[in-house]
Amino acid sequence: MSSSSTKRGGRRRLGHIVHTLHSHKRERERQSSELLPPKSFFQQQWRRSLLLPAKPPPASRPDVLVACICDKARRERGPKPTPRRIASVLWIVAMDMETEKQQQQTRCPPWLQAAIADIEQRVRALAVSVPEDAAATATDHSFAERAENYYHKRPQLLALLTDLHHRYLYLADRYSQSLLAANKPFHAAAASSDCGSSDVDDRSSDAGSSLSFQPPPTTSSSVRDAVDAELVVAELVAAWIDREILADEAERRKAESARKIELQGSLVEVLESERLVLLGENARVGFRASAAEEEAAAAAAELGYMRRRAAEMARLVVKLREDHRVCMLGRKIEALQSQVYGLELRNRECYEAMAAWEAERKVGLAEIERLRADNKRLAAEAAMATAARRKRKGGNGSGWLWWARVRMAAEWTPCAPAVRKVGEQIKHGGGRKDVKYNAGGCFCL
Repeated sequence: MSSSSTKRGGRRRLGHIVHTLHSHKRERERQSSELLPPKSFFQQQWRRSLLLPAKPPPASRPDVLVACICDKARRERGPKPTPRRIASVLWIVAMDMETEKQQQQTRCPPWLQAAIADIEQRVRALAVSVPEDAAATATDHSFAERAENYYHKRPQLLALLTDLHHRYLYLADRYSQSLLAANKPFHAAAASSDCGSSDVDDRSSDAGSSLSFQPPPTTSSSVRDAVDAELVVAELVAAWIDREILADEAERRKAESARKIELQGSLVEVLESERLVLLGENARVGFRASAAEEEAAAAAAELGYMRRRAAEMARLVVKLREDHRVCMLGRKIEALQSQVYGLELRNRECYEAMAAWEAERKVGLAEIERLRADNKRLAAEAAMATAARRKRKGGNGSGWLWWARVRMAAEWTPCAPAVRKVGEQIKHGGGRKDVKYNAGGCFCL
């Protein structure tokens, strides 16, 4: 990469040097042509227009120049020239041309130097963006570069050509006036005053100078014939220059029109290809849209069917929930009914048990009352028997009597535990009448 960039930089420097030499050469030729007489100047311009092309010759390119030098060295069987040697030779030539230019500028008048500097500046402004390889990059211009060349460089080139045309007309007029000044002394004074005028006055007098000039009548027919011949030659040269300029302009416009037509043709081809692509894309999109519409219709039908099925399923789910709720309520009702039936059975059993207990309680109370009555009767009988025995014994055995009395009271006097025991025996007996009380009394007083 470094070697290629170095070679590219060397080629660019050589191209810049060659372009500078070519511009100096053309400036020197222009200055020498302006110093020549007008007739020889027109002849030189005519020869240059026939021999020199509008673009610089290919030898001004650095690669072509180096190839020519190497070819010459190979033909002469000499050593191959090095880039340093080529650069030194070009530098020497540039210094010589610069010295000659300075010498010519010292001999030129100030108004001519100003005009030459103006033309050089305008030519350089137009030649700044000229590529080194114009033939290779002719087809590589982008649309922006073409637009810039058409809208920016084209008016400058037209203005430069118009200015050069006016200067040619002015030189022809000056030449005709100088021919007349050879016979009339006051024409020389007018010519010298015109030479000392500014370039702005020269440009203002270009438009009607060649048409408004009327040569004064002369007495000599030979001088008149010579002047007429020179004027005819000047007019022919001016007309030929105008024709060449117009032909060049027409050729340039034709080339621009051809390039525009080619660009428009390529643009039309691109647009046509894009149109075909868009048509294919449109057809494909239409097919996709129709397929999508069919899918959407099928999806809508399926969605309607699914909605109906969902509604039916929802109704079935609601019905199933209601049936399940009814079933659960029925089961709960059955369970509650079974519980109620069980409670009723228990209630009946409890009621029967309470009735039996109440009957047993009543029987026990009656038995207790009977036993109390029996106890009282027996106690009364015992008391009567005791009293009778006292009477019979006459007061003997008082201690034994007391103990017998206590024993009878313990055997025949019932208490609460004895009554409860009697109730339990009667309860276990089922309330039958054959159940008898087989307990005695207690020792509770």
